[in-house]
Amino acid sequence: MTLTPPAAQPPPTAPRHASSSVLRFLAHEHRIMESLIRWATRRPHGTKGVDGVFTHGRDQAGMMYGLTFACVIETVALSFLLARWPVVHTALLVVDVYTVLFVL
Repeated sequence: MTLTPPAAQPPPTAPRHASSSVLRFLAHEHRIMESLIRWATRRPHGTKGVDGVFTHGRDQAGMMYGLTFACVIETVALSFLLARWPVVHTALLVVDVYTVLFVL
């Protein structure tokens, strides 16, 4: 009695819509930066003609500013720690600055 090997499965293929996922990600990041600009210029979005606006930004502001402060301290500390490795320093500096913007 001989055993036959199971039929080989074709290798998984890459998703066909990878470019649409990237475009959705970039659109999402664009909306985040647009929201940051709206916040900095104090221009709310979509509140014209509304009877009342219910925000909870004040409730979360202290925690978010504390987290932003911690991210800035981390950025400064990593700059000193990674001064000998300029490539790693630059990469993490970009990531850290983007993190501070994202938290804001």
